[in-house]
Amino acid sequence: MNNWRPQLYRKKGKELGVDPEVITHAIEIGTSITRKHRSIPPIFTLKHLALVSEVPVHKLRRVVSRDERYGYHYRFFQIKKRSKKGCNAGKRFICIPSEDLMRVQKCINSLILSKIPSHSASFSYTKGISIRDAANVHCGCRWLIKLDIRSYFESISERSVYKVFRSVGFPALLSFEMARICTRVIPRKELDVNSRWTTLRYKRGRITSYRNWNVGSLPQGAPSSPMLANLASIQFDEDIADIASKHGLEYTRYADDIALSTDNDAFSRGQASKVIQEVYCAMRRYGFEPNTAKASVTPPGGRKVVLGLLVDGPFPRLTREFRSNIKQHLYFCKKAGWGPAKHARNRNFASVIGFKNHLFGLISYAMQIDPDFGRKMRQDFEGIAWPL
Repeated sequence: MNNWRPQLYRKKGKELGVDPEVITHAIEIGTSITRKHRSIPPIFTLKHLALVSEVPVHKLRRVVSRDERYGYHYRFFQIKKRSKKGCNAGKRFICIPSEDLMRVQKCINSLILSKIPSHSASFSYTKGISIRDAANVHCGCRWLIKLDIRSYFESISERSVYKVFRSVGFPALLSFEMARICTRVIPRKELDVNSRWTTLRYKRGRITSYRNWNVGSLPQGAPSSPMLANLASIQFDEDIADIASKHGLEYTRYADDIALSTDNDAFSRGQASKVIQEVYCAMRRYGFEPNTAKASVTPPGGRKVVLGLLVDGPFPRLTREFRSNIKQHLYFCKKAGWGPAKHARNRNFASVIGFKNHLFGLISYAMQIDPDFGRKMRQDFEGIAWPL
């Protein structure tokens, strides 16, 4: 599909007896898309998207119409958020799309979203870029500011998603339909309902089932949400990068985690407070709510951690707590009279296989940051007598 050529498209259209005006209009759309992003294949209509994704078009129309009479398009579950000691972090709401919706979202992600670069300060959800890379930007810093966006995915509205597709060159109607496919409506506070979360209308719309619905937002758990979040945040990232540059700071964002740092000893808490207020103002302009409980300023001499990695040296390092956590898991798994099954139950894992996968993930992550430590932990892991 990424080898689309208008000349061949016109020739094939004539062979099939397609109306010349239709061919010309389609070529205008295709050229608009490929001129901006050569690797993105033109998709002209919802029916075309259905054909490409191998999902029946009538099912896509139900999603776009927010029609759940034939069943919900998502199933839901909650997971505990990571938290600091003494803090109640609450739970994260995860949305798993239905099989057909998952397929079309994956199609949109692979054919379109993955081909569009995000802002250079955004280090999340990008192939070849890791947490280590984001943390490395701040290594050796003297001052560190960390901020957080509350409910990041849910704060990105259907309008912002629509603008992403329109910026690529897709037609207005298809951009609207793809925005609906990639978002879902969630209950909002009355204040929100009266402002940015109501009545997104397709202006030329003669499709009655598309009219006058509450505005959706990105569901956490959908395969298209991570890249759409990054792309919808490009201008936000640009504004924060300008604030950082003005104050002589380095800026990175990893999903909802914002870090700003400087190696200038003369920087002060007063300047840090000013930066924080400017960033919070920018957040609110783009519909984000600051999570003030997670804001922190670390001065020279303080312990500096970015995305769970120590950055007070020349390169990112695992924290003592992270290392101890892995060692403790391995100790109890190998302890006589205890073992992995009992330890998994004691740590409230639903199953031994779930705990095993969790521990394997921790060790794999450790190997990326500290290969020597990771390999040693991997050897101990492989020596555990896991139940069949």
